[in-house]
Amino acid sequence: MEKRNAVIVLLLLAVFMQATHVHAQQWLLDFGSATGTHTSGESNSFLPQPPAGTARVRVGTQGGSIVLEHPGHAVLGTDSECRITAPTGSSLNKFAVYDSYGGPAVTLHLDALFEGGAGEWYIFVGDGSSYSGNTAFSSAQCFTGLRFLVDSLGGISGALRSGSGWLPLPLPWHSDSLIRLDIYCNNTATAMAYGYAGPRSVAARCVDVWINGALAFDDAAKSGLADSTAMDSFMLYGANSPLNASHCRIDNIDWATGIAATPLPVELTGFRAMNIDGGVRLCWETASESNSYGFAVERCEDCDTCSWTDVGFVPAAGQSHAPRSYHWEDQDVPHATTLRYRLRQIDRDGASTRSPVIRVRLDATAETQGSMLVYPNPVGGTLHCSFEMSSPAVVRLLLYSSTGTRMAEMLAVSQLPAGRHFLTFDCAALPRGMYYLVLDSGGRTARQRVLML
Repeated sequence: MEKRNAVIVLLLLAVFMQATHVHAQQWLLDFGSATGTHTSGESNSFLPQPPAGTARVRVGTQGGSIVLEHPGHAVLGTDSECRITAPTGSSLNKFAVYDSYGGPAVTLHLDALFEGGAGEWYIFVGDGSSYSGNTAFSSAQCFTGLRFLVDSLGGISGALRSGSGWLPLPLPWHSDSLIRLDIYCNNTATAMAYGYAGPRSVAARCVDVWINGALAFDDAAKSGLADSTAMDSFMLYGANSPLNASHCRIDNIDWATGIAATPLPVELTGFRAMNIDGGVRLCWETASESNSYGFAVERCEDCDTCSWTDVGFVPAAGQSHAPRSYHWEDQDVPHATTLRYRLRQIDRDGASTRSPVIRVRLDATAETQGSMLVYPNPVGGTLHCSFEMSSPAVVRLLLYSSTGTRMAEMLAVSQLPAGRHFLTFDCAALPRGMYYLVLDSGGRTARQRVLML
């Protein structure tokens, strides 16, 4: 009888998993720890290739380069990033992904940072030969796009491609500022729901654009791409930079088909991992929760053919309009160099949504030097910071605003011994908003986003 009941339970679980599986295709590109430089002509092998389609770079005839840099800018994190230097004239220095996963609705996320002098930068989503060729965008092949114009003093103005013209972005930025883009493209005949800071929707033949967590464009009209045409390509390129002075850094690219039909039961504001005591500690925070059941922790080894496995579960608050922090430790890690983790957020109705994927290296020498945990996050008063040192090193801990301005030097030590260190800071006097805590230790950099309440 017990055996029969166990079989029934397994069958029910299988049915449940099939019912909650999201049939979408996704490509995550964070460049890992890759390095290299491309200075002329075209290459289909310089960047990691997507499972479908082609990733291609091109450096034109008027200077510049495309570099995989490790480590890169502190604001973008500790892994590699792609730095594109714009040409001096109208020739294009270009990164494109084309003939990839596609459909009449797609989502693109990327982190960008502009630095240096004057230049022009463009990001487009659509379909057609302009994405694979050396040409700039074609309106007929463009569903939407963004333009960023950087002046000689580092000021940035932007615009959205809508219809046959450009709509100005509501606020200016400055160079060395993180620009986090989430672009929801809907070329279908009906509105589509998704979750971002609560239930949202994007109207038919329209685009929603979020910049640094704020809704910059709501239901903006698409450009010239024909109705219902599938989008399977995107590109970023720079041009018209005197003396090749303008650079664009990109990282954390997430290209996916479709738009999530079910709002997130949980507004996840942070998710990170740290190699600790022979295992891995995961920490995450939520800004709000509605009808949430819990978080299933999923793990796989860092390879494209490895399968995901449930390794833990953490109950959720259920209903909460206040920030909450969670953690879980994986003490039974496999023999692998790098592991991937993600959260499956489950609500009480059985619906589920997965978080972005994070990676953690298990090599103690490579990973523990400068690994950092920050808690609670969000914080309204006292902030605790914990980091691991595998060897003695010079250490600096800096606090930056969301625009990349240095706010404070929290710690500066000429020699800090190996081991784990704990620090406490009073943040009650800081204005509310998003900040970045950057740890520099022995030439390695770690970054953690912190929300001040």
